[in-house]
Amino acid sequence: MKDAMFSYDEFIAKSKLYFGRADAASDDDERAIWQSLGLEFLLRAPLARQSAALLALPEGDSILYAAGVTVPLKSVKSIPTKTVLERLQKLDAQFGADRARQAALVVALRNEELHSSSPGFGAASREEWLPAWMDVVEAVCVFLGLAPEDLVQPELLDEARTYRKTSQGAISGGVKQKLLKGAEFFKGLTADEVLLRKNSIPAGKPLNECPACHQESLVLTLGRGRTQRSEYDEDSGEIRYTILRVVLEAACPVCGLLLHDTAEVVAAGLERLLRFDLSEDRYDGWRDAVGESELQAELDQMLREMAWGEEYGNE
Repeated sequence: MKDAMFSYDEFIAKSKLYFGRADAASDDDERAIWQSLGLEFLLRAPLARQSAALLALPEGDSILYAAGVTVPLKSVKSIPTKTVLERLQKLDAQFGADRARQAALVVALRNEELHSSSPGFGAASREEWLPAWMDVVEAVCVFLGLAPEDLVQPELLDEARTYRKTSQGAISGGVKQKLLKGAEFFKGLTADEVLLRKNSIPAGKPLNECPACHQESLVLTLGRGRTQRSEYDEDSGEIRYTILRVVLEAACPVCGLLLHDTAEVVAAGLERLLRFDLSEDRYDGWRDAVGESELQAELDQMLREMAWGEEYGNE
C-alpha cells in the first residue's frame, strides 16, 4: 500500500494503540515504555501529514518509496528521532526548541531502557519526565487540531497533568524567590551603578523589562526563528514574514536575575514566544528587520537552509 510506512492516519492510530497499552500495563516501567513509544509515533504524524518524504531517509530506496515508487519494503528506512524533532520545529513554529528538548528527554530515557543494561525509566521517577511528556503531547495535538483525549486515556492524562501542576508550582516558587532577591539587590544600587550595569549590555541584544528590577535590562536568549506565515504583495513587490522565536533563558545584569530555561521564563510572567514581523523587498533585499543584526543573520541562515537543506544527523 502506498505510503503504508509513512501514513498520517496509521501513525495516529498506532499512537492511540500504544497509549492504550500503557493504560493497561501492569507496572510503571512497562507503562513508561508504551507511553514513550506512543509519543514517538505522535511526533512523526505531523511530518507524515505534510509529506511522506519528510520521514524517509534521502539515501537509497527510501525517498523513492515516499514518492510512490514501488521498492522492497525491507530497503525503506525512516529518519532518526533527532531529525524528526528538527523538522517538526520548522513545520510548527510554535513547537520550539523547549518542546524539542522535552521530547528528547523522554526519548533518551526510552533509548536507555531499550538499548542498554541501565534501568532507564526504572531509575527515573514519573514525576521527572511525565510533565515533559504531557507538554509535548499537547503541543503536537494543538498543531494537528486534535485533543489529547482523542488519543490518550483519561487516567494517564490526569496523572501527567497532576505531576505537571506540582512541577510548575515548584518552579513558580523558585522563580518568586529569585524575583524577590533581584528586587532587594536593586534597592541597594545607586543610580550610577544602575547606569554602569546597563551600559555593560552588548549592543543588539534582545531586551525585555526585568520583572525583578523593572529596568529595560533583561537580556533574552532566543531559539532559532521559525516562519509562522509569509505573504507576497504583488502591488508593492514586498514579501512579509512572521517569525516566532522561543525564549530559552534570560539574565539581567542590573539586578542579577537569572532565568535558566523557558519554564522559569514563563513562571516569571514573560511570554514563551516572541513574534517578529519582517519584510523583504523583492528587488532591494531585506529591510525593516526590527533593527536586530543578530536576528538578521539568523534569518539569512534560515533562507539558506530553506534553499539547500541541512545535513542529516544520527542519534
